[in-house]
Order: sequence, then structure tokens, then C-alpha cells
Amino acid sequence: MSIITQTKIAKFQDRVVQTELDERIFGLNQMFLDSTPKNKILTPSMVAELQKKQTRTITYPALKEDVITSTAVESFTIPSNISDAEEITITSISIFSGYKIFPAMFIDNAISREDYEMNKLEEVFKAMANAKEVQQLAFLETQKTQVWTNLTSINNGAGSYSFNSTTDLLEVDLAGQKNGFFNRLKTSFRNNDQSRMGSYSLVTNEGGLTLALDTIATLGQANASNEQNATNSIPKAYGSQNISGGSDQFIGFMIEDGAVGIAQNFPWEFRSEIATSDAQWGVSDTAVPMLGNRINTYYNKGKADASAEGGTLAESRMTTFEEFGFLDKFYLVSSYNSDLATRANNILKIKGATS
Repeated sequence: MSIITQTKIAKFQDRVVQTELDERIFGLNQMFLDSTPKNKILTPSMVAELQKKQTRTITYPALKEDVITSTAVESFTIPSNISDAEEITITSISIFSGYKIFPAMFIDNAISREDYEMNKLEEVFKAMANAKEVQQLAFLETQKTQVWTNLTSINNGAGSYSFNSTTDLLEVDLAGQKNGFFNRLKTSFRNNDQSRMGSYSLVTNEGGLTLALDTIATLGQANASNEQNATNSIPKAYGSQNISGGSDQFIGFMIEDGAVGIAQNFPWEFRSEIATSDAQWGVSDTAVPMLGNRINTYYNKGKADASAEGGTLAESRMTTFEEFGFLDKFYLVSSYNSDLATRANNILKIKGATS
């Protein structure tokens, strides 16, 4: 049985001891989770295989889009139109953390072991979620589109939209964020043949979309300029404190739903719940807070001299310990694109300037 059960998660959410740990928004990770169901690569059979894969890498076949030949004259000569295929390799990512406890430290402690552990779980899960978003941000950087054309149709009003081919991002000036911003982005996606799903998500630094959203909110029915219906163009918006806006209003990514996905991996010892006299492997019963998915868990106990680890009592030189390890192992995938250098991809990096 896993050391992270639904009962433990319930206790995690019902604590009374004060801590100084601030909550954090992990919108980038949530965007990956929400996009996953529409990702074409992560079929039920593929997810099942990824969950049990023992090696770090896995390959899957993909078909390149063929340039189909057609003519205006009927004929017995049928064009071959043969497609090319290639193997795509994806590699698992591991994020591991945990904590150690010396049971004796709670014998005369004002803070109970349970309260201490609940705080420790939050610290660990928060650190792991931060590390996960760093990986997801790096993944989006490698998969972002390197070409983005057909901007004329969204540049005939106030504001400027231009694609910087050196940094591979769409640059939007300040005026462009105030006037039909979300609708123009959706139009830009359709112009670049990224409209298969018809819905999009946008993730930026926390607060990065404040200017665009405030413009819609202040220009409602009671104003001369009615932009109330512009709310219909707002994509699913996410904020992450792991994305830095730097000196810009925002830095972010807009994706077509299904453009990215995430699948968990549970190594054999963990999913088999292997146990020894002092150790236990397992998989959490439910998704854990902040990470939003089930994780691999490990428990071990033994004896140690804890005097070098903060112990103040003489008895800490000969004491027992328990340690809890957490492994979040997963694959990040994106929609297949045979040539990012020439084919517009459905992951667009955007910069919102302050002038």
C-alpha cells in the first residue's frame, strides 16, 4: 500500500499549525494536464505503455504530411502519393524528493508529528512542482514554432504584431494588447493552419494578461466603445510564477488544445507495491496537491546517529529514523511536426511589450 493515501491527503488539507510557506500557482503544469486528453499521441494504449515502460526512452511511428498530386484531367495513371514515415523518440523525466523523520524528536515537542509531516509534504510537493514547471517550460521552448506568417489580417487596426525570426516569438506592442488582443491571436492561429481543435490555451507570467483583461472589463456596455463580446475570444488562460516576464508586460505560450500532453510512468517495484522488512514501494492512491497527478512513493526505516542532523539530545546518537521518498516520473509529448524550421507549429511563444 502506498504511503500517500486518500486519508493522508484529507489530513493534508485540514491543518491547524501555522506555517510561513506561501501558496504558489502552477498554471503551466495545469495547462499540460488540461491539454493531455486532446493530444493525439497519448492514446489509451500509448498511455498504458508509457506507465509501465522500464527504459527511459520510447519510440513511436509518425507519418509526414505528403504533398498530394492532383490533375484536372481524368486518367488511368494514378499518382503514387506515397507518404514518408519516421520514428520519434521521447525520454522520461524524473523529479525525486522526500524527507526524513526521527520519531523521537516528537516525544516532547509542542508540534505533533502529523502537523510536522503535513507541512513537510507541502514543502516537498511545492518544490517538485516548481522543478516540473522548469522542465515543462524548457520543453515548450524546444517545441515552439520557428515560423509564423500571415500577420497582415491582424495588423490593420491599432497595435502591431510581428514575428521575430531570430528569437522565434510573436511580439505584440502595448496598443495591440488593448484592442481585440485575444481575437487577433485566434485569427493568427487559424491563418497558420492551426485550427484542428478550434480551442486554445494561453499561459504567461502571473498577471501578464492584466492589461488585456482590464481593457475588456472597462469597455463594457456602459462605455462608448463596447468590447463586452470580446470575452468570447478569451482562451483558457493560465498564470505561472515560474515564467518570468522580465521587463515586458508578459512572456508566454499560446497552444492549440492537444498540442502538448503528459503521461506518468510507474516503475515495476512501485506499481507492484514491493515490500521488504524495512521498506515499501507504491503509487499514491490519488493525485497529490500541486503536482496534480499520482506519483511513485517509497518508505524506508532504520537506525542512525542523528546528532549531526540537528539532534540536541544525547539520545539522538542512537535513534531510529523513517524516510519518505517521492518520484514523479513522466513523459512530455507534443503534436508531431516533421520540420519545425519550415512548418508552423501549434505552440507559439508570445511577448507583450510595455510600449
